Amino acid sequence: MTTPDAHAVPDGWPRRVLVVARWYPSHDDPGSGSFVSDEVVALRAAGIDVVVASWENADLRARGDDAASVGRQAVDAWAPAVADVRAVSRPRAWGAGVPVARIPAVHPGGRLPARASVEVHAALLVPFATALAARWPFDMVHAHVGIPDGAAAAEVASILRVPLVVTEHASSAPEALAEEEARQVYRGLRGPGRRVVAVSRTLASRLEAPLGLDAGVIPVVPNVIRFDDFPLGAAADRDPDELLWVGARREHKGIDVLIRAVALARERRPGLHLRLIGRAPDALTEGLWRDLAHEAGLDGAVSFEPPADREGVAAAMRRAGLFVHPSPFETFGMVAAEALASGLPVAARRSGGVEEVLAGQAAGAELADGDDAEALAEAVLRLRSRLAEIDAAAIRATVIGRLPTAATIGAILGQARDAAAELSGTDGPATSSATTGTAPAEEPAALAGAPAAPAGAPATLDQPPARPAEGAPGAGEPLPDVLVVALRRVVAARRVAALPPALAARLTVLTTVERDERVVALPDGARWIEVDPNAPFAARLAALGGMPDAGRTVGARLADACLHPRRTFLRRQLLAVDAATRRAAAERAAIVAAWRAIPADGGGGRAVVVAVGADDVVAATQAIGKSDVLAPGGLRWLADAWDAAGRP
Repeated sequence: MTTPDAHAVPDGWPRRVLVVARWYPSHDDPGSGSFVSDEVVALRAAGIDVVVASWENADLRARGDDAASVGRQAVDAWAPAVADVRAVSRPRAWGAGVPVARIPAVHPGGRLPARASVEVHAALLVPFATALAARWPFDMVHAHVGIPDGAAAAEVASILRVPLVVTEHASSAPEALAEEEARQVYRGLRGPGRRVVAVSRTLASRLEAPLGLDAGVIPVVPNVIRFDDFPLGAAADRDPDELLWVGARREHKGIDVLIRAVALARERRPGLHLRLIGRAPDALTEGLWRDLAHEAGLDGAVSFEPPADREGVAAAMRRAGLFVHPSPFETFGMVAAEALASGLPVAARRSGGVEEVLAGQAAGAELADGDDAEALAEAVLRLRSRLAEIDAAAIRATVIGRLPTAATIGAILGQARDAAAELSGTDGPATSSATTGTAPAEEPAALAGAPAAPAGAPATLDQPPARPAEGAPGAGEPLPDVLVVALRRVVAARRVAALPPALAARLTVLTTVERDERVVALPDGARWIEVDPNAPFAARLAALGGMPDAGRTVGARLADACLHPRRTFLRRQLLAVDAATRRAAAERAAIVAAWRAIPADGGGGRAVVVAVGADDVVAATQAIGKSDVLAPGGLRWLADAWDAAGRP
């Protein structure tokens, strides 16, 4: 497919967009933020150039007073790196095929207050974005989710005086606005040069109320749906008794209600069976669902399947008889729209956004009359009873007609155009165009009838960033040797295991020896260097006669000091250093040794240091003292660069 000419975009509309989103497809979670990726593809099809800035958590191991100091040092260490051209790669196997940066977010873990969360995410987004703007001037920032993404992006927009549009998707946003601090932060997203839109009227209403806004003030701009990826299924290929659910098997998604509803429906239609595609957040939750299915008598009638790619989900939707949507609250209902595009009828609980997606589906949808399993079971049975009468093509045509991609992209760009007019002090058109299913009065010519671009469609920047420095990975550039510093063993094991095996096989990973009762196994593939940070101290202490015997008399200790004055002095000197300082010194020494050993392995030039956590980057920069060899991100950045370089 040929990308439309950017000059088809009318004057005054953005031509270059920085998209800011925590949720964006990556090597370890290719389905995350697919709605962001889909919108980026649609922007590219409209002739808009896009760079994506996403975040990767950089865990902060330090606690108490040390945490703030280590956090500041980590940000200072990464700031020059994220400003470098190396920060941007163009992965092809996941995402939208556009340049993406993975910005480290130095995070202590847990839920942070609104302002603290914004500070964490803005700390390195700002130096990245301002440096990007110097070599690739963008004229709009589009953030997905208000806090922290939108508020962090607002700092960039203010510095560069470009319009900001925030699309709210998060189901947690209304709950977060119960706190005054969050409301104050969120109110800052509206004003001259700034816009907030929501993906459904339900979500918009739940934002307006706590913010004290009049009903209907927040415009509605729905998600982009890749309808071409979900072709119509043939009736002969369907199993009318197969019920399908696709998504995260989390408690708040209503999986318990779904399992009980299927058990109740099977009392009247024993042939019904359920297929769940996705994953639970952890093994414990997965076990709860399986136990519940067993207790409900669904052995053999329910299958728990791992996540599938988009092609796999589309195939499942063409095979099923009904799609069941049990979530009690959804901001939009992307998967319901994809099911309808496949000609698959949908039975759902009333959850807000899903009702808006199902609007106009006279025959192809059933909404539960209540919020419990009995009501959902009745909705499933009603829909199943008239399945033979449903026109699958009509279902598809209705949802495509209600959620046209051109209207969505035109509304987003129109919001930015109007916001830009405010910044320049000129009068811009009214912003009433950003409503569900309504195209703006003027939309880019490239949008009219433009097909959706494939996920891997190349995005050509009119003035791409300068060529990466020699030895630095960029699009098509071979990766140099890599030293991964991941001193927290449990984090190292988990994140390296998630890498593509071919990438892991070329890495040297430095981590620590696990000393407590929990044994953390290291995955095969990478070359592991295991360091015991306490070993140098223990060996030195043993050479000096070990720890002083507290049970000895004062006279005996004095006699020993007189007989061995040098040993006594050195031992006291050694013990005077606190354990944290000794450990840090040992870690730095190990990093230096590993760094010096890498070129001896016959690698391809100067190595890059990839620090996984905040403590790791501080230790690495203190040990090596060379900021130019520090990678501008963690393992997600590394996987992106490796994929962009052709997986060497």
